[in-house]
Amino acid sequence: MCNPKLKVLNKEIKKPSLDPNEKISINLAFKNNNIRVTVLPVLTKKENAEEVVSSNKAMIGGIDKERNQIIEAHCVKQMKTNKVMMMNDLVQKVMASVMNFKAQPGTIKTRIQHLIENDYMERDKNDKAKLTYIP
Repeated sequence: MCNPKLKVLNKEIKKPSLDPNEKISINLAFKNNNIRVTVLPVLTKKENAEEVVSSNKAMIGGIDKERNQIIEAHCVKQMKTNKVMMMNDLVQKVMASVMNFKAQPGTIKTRIQHLIENDYMERDKNDKAKLTYIP
C-alpha cells in the first residue's frame, strides 16, 4: 500500500521500512483503473458494532425477501408457458433462468409450496410430483 509506484498511502519517510513514530496518511488523490481498494470503517465503540450487525441482519432479510419474489416470479413464468410440469423439471428450469444469484433447490421448493398454498398451482391427485398451473 505504501509502494511508491502505487501511492495508495502517503508516508513521511520514503524508505521501505516502517518507523513506529512515522505518520502514514491516505492519498485521497489516488486513482487507478486496474486497482480497487476497499476501506472498511473502523468501529471505535461496542455500540457502533452492534448497530452495524443489526443493520446487516435487516439488509440480509431484505435480500432474502427479494430473492424469494424473484424465484416465485420465475416459477410462475415457467408454469404459465408449460401449464403442466414435473417438480424436478420446474426446479431445474428455475435454477437455469435465475441469473442474479445462484438459486438453491431447497429455496425453490419452499417457494413452490408457497405458490401451491396461494392457489397459483396445484399438485396432481395421482402423481404428487406433477404440478398444474391454475390460471
